[in-house]
Amino acid sequence: MAITCPWSMTAMSNRLVKSGNYPIFTKIVMEAGQPNLSRDDQFRYGLQRVLDCIAAALP
Repeated sequence: MAITCPWSMTAMSNRLVKSGNYPIFTKIVMEAGQPNLSRDDQFRYGLQRVLDCIAAALP
C-alpha cells in the first residue's frame, strides 16, 4: 500500500495544476513523458537535469 504525504511532489503538482494559476507549469507537467520511464531512468533523468543546471551556473 502506497503512503501519500500531503507535501509529496505528486500532491504538490496536482494542487498547482488544479489551481489554474500556473499555466506553463501545467503544460510541462501534462506533456512530460516521465511516467513511462522506469524509476532508475527517472532518477538518471532528474540527476542529469540538476547537474546540467549546476554546470550552466558555473563561471
